[in-house]
Amino acid sequence: NNDHDSNGVFSTVYWPGDLQSVPKGWTHSNEERSLKIGVPSNGAFTQFVNVTNDKSVNGSSITGFSITVFKEAVKLLPYDLHYNFVPFNGSYDEMVHQVYNKVW
Repeated sequence: NNDHDSNGVFSTVYWPGDLQSVPKGWTHSNEERSLKIGVPSNGAFTQFVNVTNDKSVNGSSITGFSITVFKEAVKLLPYDLHYNFVPFNGSYDEMVHQVYNKVW
């Protein structure tokens, strides 16, 4: 294997964005932006993600196992992560396509 230098140590790690230094984590600019998380409104496995209309908050209620696990994982981060769940009325393929094209 040629992926090491003469000292037997592995070569440089390239992080996403071609960074050569270890990322420090989530940073916020002057304008506070939340991470937008698309969730399927009409998914087949509602025990994992379930979107219902909640008249008490004049919007959607998003619940399920995956939502609970995500929220608990965010609590363990060493920094604040602001996020919003956004219901998506379409197929998984359409949702991925819109994220890929930065429509969302």
